[in-house]
Amino acid sequence: MRGTMFENGANTVVNGVRGNFNGFVINGVSNKGLSGGPVNQPTQDTVQEFQLLTLNNSAEFGNSAGAITNLVTKSGTNNLHGNAWEYFRNDALDAKPFFANHFADPTQRQKTPLHLNQFGGTLGGPIRKNKLFFFAAYQGDRFTISNPGEVLAESSDFRQAVIATFPDSISSLLYSNFAPSNSGSPAFTLRDYVGDGFSGFGFSNFGDYLCPNSNTGITNAISNKFAALLGVEQADIDYMNQPSNCPSGSPYSTPVAGSFGRDLPFLVNVLNVGKSQVAENLFNGNETWRRGS
Repeated sequence: MRGTMFENGANTVVNGVRGNFNGFVINGVSNKGLSGGPVNQPTQDTVQEFQLLTLNNSAEFGNSAGAITNLVTKSGTNNLHGNAWEYFRNDALDAKPFFANHFADPTQRQKTPLHLNQFGGTLGGPIRKNKLFFFAAYQGDRFTISNPGEVLAESSDFRQAVIATFPDSISSLLYSNFAPSNSGSPAFTLRDYVGDGFSGFGFSNFGDYLCPNSNTGITNAISNKFAALLGVEQADIDYMNQPSNCPSGSPYSTPVAGSFGRDLPFLVNVLNVGKSQVAENLFNGNETWRRGS
């Protein structure tokens, strides 16, 4: 399994091939993503039967060399039928951890709030008896805890600077359409981020971003883009004019103003980058399934 745990194939190796070689089918239609793994995972109560093929597959499954998971979903009948379910977890039903009372801080003696509700139902029946049928399902998930983890995201100021400076870039497209659901709290200024060596380039000086150097992959075009966004300070020019730092010397003779201030928040702590989450809510989703037959 080593080397395959990151692949999209249910982390299962069959016939000695990679995990993303596994195939998935629903009602005879391929459910396999371009990078492996299932595209949709139907609600369990919509599944009538499943078939797991591991060897001697027929030609219809010829595009997958590993296992084939073939699902057949339920359909309507002449009789109206359905079911409902609720999976419920709540800290009101949990016991307090054994060692909680040994903490000096009263807040640490409390149970961790946890609310999990997974609910839904199915309904199937006739549209026209013996001719046409329907089957539908719904599932809702609500998962809330008190202290969800935070992630780092680019600040709104930095996003707007990128959009204004490079309106035709991929970054501008992503920043325009996938903004965080909240503004977050400041984590790093750009100066802190670069100066402390967090950069993916491994640079700890702005001059390294501005110096055209074949060894680092910074071309003149890239240097100009960094200058437009981050600006050029006299300290950068002095740094690049030292041969040990920039072999060709500084391409800039005077400071240049950038569209984003280096002392503004560059990264902020936000609850979740996606728009589907709200404060203190880790998952809030709805799933529907419809089938006519």
